[in-house]
Amino acid sequence: MSFRELAFAIEALSYDAREIDSYQEVFFEAIFHGEPTPEAFEWAFYAFGKTTATLAQKIAELRDLLFERLPNEAPVEEAFSN
Repeated sequence: MSFRELAFAIEALSYDAREIDSYQEVFFEAIFHGEPTPEAFEWAFYAFGKTTATLAQKIAELRDLLFERLPNEAPVEEAFSN
C-alpha cells in the first residue's frame, strides 16, 4: 500500500466517522430532549450499528494490510526526511 492509497483509505474512514457523529447527534436529541416514542429513532439505531460494524471491519483490514507490508517499506521517518 502506497502512502497515496493509505491517505485515501484514511479519508474514507474519516467520512464514516462523520456519519457516526451524525448518528450520535440524533441519539442525543432522542434521549435528552425526550422523543416520546423510541420507534421514531429505530432506523438510526440500526444504521448506527451497521456503520460502526463496517467501520471496525475497514479499520481492521487496513491495520492488517499495513502490518503485512511494514517490513517491505521504508520507515515513515525515512520517507518524510529531506
